[in-house]
Amino acid sequence: MQSARASSLTPAWLNLVHYQKTLTGYKSEADGAGFFLASDGRTNPQAELKATIKALQETSKTYGRIKAPAACVFPARKKYLEQQGHVFPSVACPDFEAWRQGLPVTKISLVFATAYPNNPASMFGHTFLRLNGPGEGKDLLDYVVNFAATTGEAGGVEFALFGVFGGYEGHYSLAPYFIKVNEYNHGEARDLWEYPVSLSPAGVDMLLAHLWELEASTHFDYYFFDENCSWQILRLLEAADPTWKLSERTPFYVIPGDTVKVLQKTGKLGVPVFRPSLRRSWLARGKPLDKTEKMDGELQRFRLNDRLDGLSDEEKESYHQLLTLRAKDPTPPTPVLVAPATNRPDQGHGLRRMGLVVGDGFRRAELRLAQHDLLDEDAGHERWSQLDVLRLSADEIEGRVFLREVTLADVVSLHPWDKLGWRPSWFLKFGAETPREFLCEKCTTAAFHGGLGTSWRFQDERIVLGFFAASAAYGYQLTSAAGVRGLVGVAGERWKILTTVERLWGISEGDFPWQAELGASWSVNSDWALRIFTIRQLLEKQVRPLESGLSLQYYF
Repeated sequence: MQSARASSLTPAWLNLVHYQKTLTGYKSEADGAGFFLASDGRTNPQAELKATIKALQETSKTYGRIKAPAACVFPARKKYLEQQGHVFPSVACPDFEAWRQGLPVTKISLVFATAYPNNPASMFGHTFLRLNGPGEGKDLLDYVVNFAATTGEAGGVEFALFGVFGGYEGHYSLAPYFIKVNEYNHGEARDLWEYPVSLSPAGVDMLLAHLWELEASTHFDYYFFDENCSWQILRLLEAADPTWKLSERTPFYVIPGDTVKVLQKTGKLGVPVFRPSLRRSWLARGKPLDKTEKMDGELQRFRLNDRLDGLSDEEKESYHQLLTLRAKDPTPPTPVLVAPATNRPDQGHGLRRMGLVVGDGFRRAELRLAQHDLLDEDAGHERWSQLDVLRLSADEIEGRVFLREVTLADVVSLHPWDKLGWRPSWFLKFGAETPREFLCEKCTTAAFHGGLGTSWRFQDERIVLGFFAASAAYGYQLTSAAGVRGLVGVAGERWKILTTVERLWGISEGDFPWQAELGASWSVNSDWALRIFTIRQLLEKQVRPLESGLSLQYYF
């Protein structure tokens, strides 16, 4: 039998109790008191190990939410300690055994749900695990392991603030896969990528035993950038097989795409299966060849609109009538072939970016902490989408360095006007910036930009057009303006060109000049890209240059 001291600092034990190394020792990320059997167990791995051994040797005392012996609340800890040579009395655990028998899992898959730009909780995508059962063709009846914040009815700004500062409890949960498909594939028009995970049968068994422990005794404070779904899924897999050392391979904050990339780099993922959204499937339909195909297409359109916007009473009646008519037609549906999308997350560029810019009279250093903009290569992301979070830049001009920009969020959502009809496109940017063109040369001020409009895509989404009602507000002298903005983008295999033109009329100040931005990018590979750009203004019928430059971008 190994000593408690020798066992308490092994990766397996540290992972099972979710310890993280700190400057003074260790601290568990678990926040439910019932998860710890020692009074100082949250910060003392050795004390927690000794208390666990003692608790497992008893059979009368109860623990956790289910009020059962320690062996029934902490089966993964018991498995680990038995592997180390410890022997414990046999205890009947009917609740755990019934739960485990109801999950005849043979394999594990990592599922990535692509971004959903109209929900702040989902703009980075989402990851969860699918527990693959033995039945062929019954994948929708499998269960999934999900980690999410318990937010109640909260959303929007409230979710963002509480998510960043830890105002929610995060919980692991099980749900049938068909519910998640219905929620993501159908309700939010998000594609799903299912990656087989090379976890051994013993690892699968340990993962489920540990999942039971987490559900039965604890929760985690949810933080948007670290203790989120991405991090917790990695930690669950790491507890199942500590030799993977996944947490050592992650950056100091984790977003959903990192889960895929970390597992891919360790060689633990197989070739993914693509499950297109209901919207993508409907758009892939060709011209109906007969009455049955036409009915199937209309039924799918009704289901999609019901999920996205809801149906009017008149539409519901038409939908029910069409369902009744289709039920009388014995012809089986014609399969719709949908080509895999370009948003496969493991094939995209790194989610963080550094840039060096050499411009006309200035040099600039840039850092973006997440994750994609309109000029980045689209592989691995939604085409013509933008979600920049925590973007910083500083300029050096004539030997002086000053802050150019601190952007908290810069989002562009271009919903194309297609055969499903019109859905709003919009953009939003807020943070602080130094507006060199008209406000002041050396001051930084709070800034807000936003707009609502429409967009179109052509030539297999190689071309995008957008038109918006635009607004801007600056903290400096409380300046605000409203006007219009238009954009045109063209993309090739590795290059992009984007032009944006904006005209604002001052609300509290005089009119702003026309401003045009032209940018072009060329992706050398998924790690490096080159960009050129120029920003011009039309002022009193004269064009004046504001900035022009060449930048080297590194993605990591």
